[in-house]
Amino acid sequence: MNDFALSVVLGLCFGFLFGIGCALAVMHAIYRRGYRKAVADSLEPAKPRIFRQALKKIEERRGRKALPAPIQPEPEVQSEFGKARKEDSLISEGVSGEMTAYIALLRAVNVLGTGKVKMTDLKAMCEAAGFRSVRTYIASGNVVFQSDKTEAHVKSTLEAALATYAGKHINVLVRTAAEIAAVLSRNPFSKMPGNRTVAFFLDGPPASDALQTVSKQDGEQLRLGQREIYVYYANGIGNSRIKIPAAKDGTARNMNTIAKLAAMAAEHQSAPTA
Repeated sequence: MNDFALSVVLGLCFGFLFGIGCALAVMHAIYRRGYRKAVADSLEPAKPRIFRQALKKIEERRGRKALPAPIQPEPEVQSEFGKARKEDSLISEGVSGEMTAYIALLRAVNVLGTGKVKMTDLKAMCEAAGFRSVRTYIASGNVVFQSDKTEAHVKSTLEAALATYAGKHINVLVRTAAEIAAVLSRNPFSKMPGNRTVAFFLDGPPASDALQTVSKQDGEQLRLGQREIYVYYANGIGNSRIKIPAAKDGTARNMNTIAKLAAMAAEHQSAPTA
């Protein structure tokens, strides 16, 4: 074989090997990049599984298939019959019949490291439940929204979603815009500092003798409300050791927070639905 032929053969061999090397280098780079991305994706925190279940549960509840339409009566009785059927349907579904501004107060969340609930997640749950114009306020578990459901339906729906989300029951106290405004206006300690005066929100009216079981009282003043217990902490909330058994299942908000929630709810009540 002459020198020219040998040069051609060697050139082809080296070219072939060089091409294979480049191809392998490119494939290796693609593999490494994809591997690193996969590792990064696996380390990225995902939404809690129970949160996804909570949203799925609410969506399923909202997306129930409608029952087949009943046989229509004769035209002369259609109007009254239709009206009665509509009212029965609204009652069975927990619908109040008009859009109402509500304030939901979560008990014992984000306090001293217990009951962690992100406000963004709380808002998402409310929106998934069909509540409108949802707004949260500070991290203590306060959310304002509009709904055509009854108070009882709003409470049970939100508590069910939170139980799936948190893995335990979280009590929710619900008030309308008018009710939260009344709590503020009926404050018996209105001349006292708002950050030292609180209202404990309850599910029902406190017993007439509810204050007789109070213990470790040291300067605090208490009064009964309609579904609240008002407390003025003369020495500051942080220094108090008072025990109020009648309020153990309720949740407290100071008057500054209540005033803000009342203002937000009033805006929701007067504003059109979003």
